[in-house]
Amino acid sequence: MRSTVDEALRVALRLLPVFFAAEIIGNLALGAGIALLIVPGIYLLGRLATVGPLVVARRMTNPITAIGDGWRMTEGRGWRIAGLVVLVGLVAWITLSAVSSVLIVIGSLTVPEGSRSMIAGLTNALSSAGLSTLMVVLGAAIYRQLDPSKAF
Repeated sequence: MRSTVDEALRVALRLLPVFFAAEIIGNLALGAGIALLIVPGIYLLGRLATVGPLVVARRMTNPITAIGDGWRMTEGRGWRIAGLVVLVGLVAWITLSAVSSVLIVIGSLTVPEGSRSMIAGLTNALSSAGLSTLMVVLGAAIYRQLDPSKAF
């Protein structure tokens, strides 16, 4: 049975604190790993890539359990997942930066001087939103690929 929009929003609202807690804990670990000469941070990036999608897909209520399940799900695949995330992230960042730069130049040539900073800010915000959306979708795709309950 499919849920209504109201039911889906209620579930999402209930999961939001767990999702944020799991992401904050994971990002603190990732930051600590990056502070330890970058390599441990890159490895953690691969091992924690499925935590957010796990919370949502399995409606988890404990962020520590979600991190543990994500860790187990990516066992033996951490470096490959990290490589994929870094590669996709770099290519997307370079592409979005180039598009953003072109749009800022076009905007600065066509709009009045007072509006140029607004065009630059809007372009940068859209670029950041696009990159963030891509990373969320990539995490969900990785989760779907690794989830043993899915038949592919």
